[in-house]
Amino acid sequence: MATSTNATNGDSATYFFQIHGLQPLPDKDTRRDSRDRWLPPKKEGSNRLLQFEGQPIPVKLMFYHDGASTTLLGDQQVAALRTRAVPYKTYSLYHARGVFWIVDYDVTRHKVGDGKHDEDDADESSSGDEDNGAYDDWSELTFGPANIEEHPFLSYAGHHQNTRRLLAQRRGQDWVQHLIPDRYQSHFTATDGKSGGLVGELPLLIGLAAMSLPVQGWPGVLPQTIVNPPQSRRSWRISQVQKDHVDRGTQWIDKRGVLVKVFRDVQGSSEDELEQYEHGVYGPILA
Repeated sequence: MATSTNATNGDSATYFFQIHGLQPLPDKDTRRDSRDRWLPPKKEGSNRLLQFEGQPIPVKLMFYHDGASTTLLGDQQVAALRTRAVPYKTYSLYHARGVFWIVDYDVTRHKVGDGKHDEDDADESSSGDEDNGAYDDWSELTFGPANIEEHPFLSYAGHHQNTRRLLAQRRGQDWVQHLIPDRYQSHFTATDGKSGGLVGELPLLIGLAAMSLPVQGWPGVLPQTIVNPPQSRRSWRISQVQKDHVDRGTQWIDKRGVLVKVFRDVQGSSEDELEQYEHGVYGPILA
């Protein structure tokens, strides 16, 4: 990890990000729709960080993106970041039946929406009255236009956007097939070389990449995905390792979740520059 950087590195941005596995608590995993299909929990304390049997420490990894490459940080490096890494944005994601459910905060620390699994539930929040109604409800992954003239039909991924599908996609875009379920793929196939890219909320895009991989693949494969080499038009890519060893959709498992936190690097990109990066000012994040 570099000790200092410019505000931006070429056409990308610098930032830290942390990924946690996310799972519902079995004894509080009671939320269902009218057809008795699973929905992400909303009650406070009903979501927790992923823990494997026999491992008391939840799965969480910290990475640094220097504008070109991504590095997994060791414990000593993470401990040294107390003043350098400033919280920027957080997203929680769950998958169920080809649907991505998202909110833009940490669901292990707060109730979701009204905190109720059905109308008859009492509010079990322990956060105090001032917390009531303060947090958005689960909503589906959505897309909107990035409105970048140089990149027509560039999609912006976020919550509460205006369409469920990518605005456009092109043949041969590996990231579309590996990161985006059929439900969210576009009906419009572009034939030029610029249309059909993706930008959006940074922790959400990282979450989509993480959800396409097994947890064991995060340390080695994510740094090969979240790269911005000049020769590839500085966009993320699906690594050859993932193409060869992780079949498309095999990791979209019902009730599987991730929690992604992005931190601004005080020695790197500013908050405004990160927002510009997310909105496509530097070009597509996924081209």
